[in-house]
Amino acid sequence: MRVLAGLVLGSLFVVSIASAQPTMPAVVVDAARAVSEEVLLESVGDARAHRSALLFPESTGRVTRINLPADGNVEAGAILVKLEDQREQVALGLAEIHLADARILLDRYLAIEDPTAISPTTLDAARKAFDLAILERQQAEFDLADRVVRAPFSGHIGLTDLELGDRVDPDTLIAQLDDRSSLKVRYTLPEQYYGRVSAGQEASFYRWSAPNEPLLGVVQRIDSQVDPATGTFLVEAEVPNDHDLLRPGMSLRAVTKLLGAEQIQVSETAVQWGDSGAFIWVVRDNKAQRIGVNLVGRRGEYALIRGEVEPGQLVVTEGVQRLRPGSELEFTTREALDGSAPLPAIRADSKASE
Repeated sequence: MRVLAGLVLGSLFVVSIASAQPTMPAVVVDAARAVSEEVLLESVGDARAHRSALLFPESTGRVTRINLPADGNVEAGAILVKLEDQREQVALGLAEIHLADARILLDRYLAIEDPTAISPTTLDAARKAFDLAILERQQAEFDLADRVVRAPFSGHIGLTDLELGDRVDPDTLIAQLDDRSSLKVRYTLPEQYYGRVSAGQEASFYRWSAPNEPLLGVVQRIDSQVDPATGTFLVEAEVPNDHDLLRPGMSLRAVTKLLGAEQIQVSETAVQWGDSGAFIWVVRDNKAQRIGVNLVGRRGEYALIRGEVEPGQLVVTEGVQRLRPGSELEFTTREALDGSAPLPAIRADSKASE
C-alpha cells in the first residue's frame, strides 16, 4: 500500500508539472532589415571667413578720419579711413575747368555752319583737347578716390592700431575685413576614404564649448592629392553662420558620415552570447532555429550583424530564455509578454510520507 501510494503521488506530481508548463514558448519577433553601415569619421578643422581681405591705403598721406564702428560691422563701400586730400581736390577742380573750356571750344567749332571757315586740323585739335580734358578729370577723380579706404564688401572689421594724424603708405596695414556670414572649414580625412567623400555631401561641426550642438555644413571642395607624410587628404566645407556663433580661426570638431557595406539590422535584444560567440534565434517553419552571427556594430537600439539571415526573416527579440532548437513558437506582443503571470513553482518531497 505504501509503494502504491508513492506511485500515485509521483504520478500526480508529474501531471501537475506537465500541466504547469506551456505547450509552446511565447516570444516577440521582429523582421530583420537590410541597412547600410554608417562610418563616422572625426577630425579637427580650422575655420576661415567666407571672404577675407587685408586693407591697405592706395597712396601715402596723413590720416584725417577713422570710421571703424564699435561693433565692427560695416557695409560694402563704406569709408573706413580718410587721408588728407586738399591737393587732390584742387587737381580735380582744375581738371573740371579744363574740361569745361575744351567742351565750349569744341561746341563752338561744331556750331559753325560753313565747313570752310575752319580747317580740319583746328577741329581735330579741339576734339583732342576735349578728350585729354576728360582723361585729366578721370585721373584727378582716381587720385582723390585713393585718399580713402573703403570696405570692398560687407563684413566685420578687425582691430586696428591706426590713430588720427598717423602717416601711412601703401605698405601700412589698416585692418582686416571678414565676411563671416558663413565660414569655410578645412579638415583632413584618412586616404582610404578618398573617393567616398564628394562635393555636396553634408557634414556636422561642433564647437568645443557646445559639444552637443551640431552645425550642419556642406562639402564644397576636395583636394586633388594625398599628403604622403600624413596619409590624409584635405576637405573644405562651408558652414552657415546665421547666429554668428563662429569666428574665423576657430577649431571645430568635424564629423563626416559615410555609408558602408550593407548589413543586417536586428533588435539589440535579439543578439545572445554563447560559448561559440554571438547568435540569434530565427523563425523557420514556425520553429526556433539558432544561427551564429558576427556582430558588426550598433546603431541606437539595434545591432548590425553578419550571418545566414535574410532581410524580412523573423527574428526572436524577447522570450529567448526558454527556446531550444526546433521549439514550436507562439507569437505575442511585448506588452503581453511583460504582463504575463509567472509560472507556479511546484515542489515535491523525494520521500512519500508514511
